[in-house]
Amino acid sequence: MYYISNINLSNITALILLTLCFSIATERVYADEPIQYGKSPSFDAPSKNINLNQSDKTSSYEFKVINIKPDKKIIIVEDDEINAELLVLMLNDIGFSPDVAENGKVFLDMISKNNYDLVLMDCHMPVMNGYEATKQYRNSEDAKTHIPIIAVTASAMPGDREKCLGSGMDDHIEKPVKLSLLKKAIYHWLKPE
Repeated sequence: MYYISNINLSNITALILLTLCFSIATERVYADEPIQYGKSPSFDAPSKNINLNQSDKTSSYEFKVINIKPDKKIIIVEDDEINAELLVLMLNDIGFSPDVAENGKVFLDMISKNNYDLVLMDCHMPVMNGYEATKQYRNSEDAKTHIPIIAVTASAMPGDREKCLGSGMDDHIEKPVKLSLLKKAIYHWLKPE
């Protein structure tokens, strides 16, 4: 059991990060008791045996074997260090070792020098945002080597998905990213040939 103490407004980022880490690892966050001011909440990961070979109708866990070679190259384009690190950890967990670019300009430089199979693109970044970086890349891209670009963004308002697709991105995942949705998107875009 893990305990968090001394939570105040200055530590809210740490609480959010911890919650996201637990969500990544377990796809659920369990609280033993309601969170009350002046009291430390406690979180406990489930101690459930899971059979990966058959469906468990009582579980919310979804497992699918992703039969993709880990030599596929993925680049994460994300200006926020915590979000980038969380995506790196998730991708490491499923067998990938991604590169990271901190903005669209760095992405365009890196993709001109490396062969990537998939791009995870934040939309709102300084220097050059994801929409502009995608448009510029698509204008220079060879039609034979189309690389899937998946928007990974907190923009979840009506029309945001369409804006991403309109800029040349292929898909859209909302933050905070759930590991199961990330796996599903990767499987869809990098499915074995």
